Amino acid sequence: MRIPFPPTAKAELEMIRMSSTSHDNRSVAGDSSEQASSRIAGIVLCGGESRRMGRPKLSLPFGPTSLLTRVVLTLKEVVEPVVVVAAADQTLPDDLPASTIITRDERPGLGPLGGLAAGFASLPEKTVAAFVSACDVPLLSADFVRRMIGLLEAD
Repeated sequence: MRIPFPPTAKAELEMIRMSSTSHDNRSVAGDSSEQASSRIAGIVLCGGESRRMGRPKLSLPFGPTSLLTRVVLTLKEVVEPVVVVAAADQTLPDDLPASTIITRDERPGLGPLGGLAAGFASLPEKTVAAFVSACDVPLLSADFVRRMIGLLEAD
């Protein structure tokens, strides 16, 4: 089942696309401006219990950083802001970018849906779309995020 993109958000994305002719590495909706990057956000869910792993997945090392920081840095190449949703008592890595918005899922037991609600509630009002990811996808690429946003806009 395909979920339709809200008409108002689709119109705003089209306005962003039409308002610029420049393209760069942070291109979102055909615009490299702060306007476009701030209208499409990222949400990273990391509040899981990691029961099978035996320790928090978000802090597992991946190269010189943690899994969580790797995903946040990848999203920041494409979207702004990036919100990290953590459990109420969860410790986060020290190397997260300073501009990362941290929010806590204060309603345990609801799984990813509770995290999504907390993440969406933390986004600026002008946000029209968000790319949502788990924290344990270190091979996520900025190109993939751009492609998903491009497909959303093409709808």
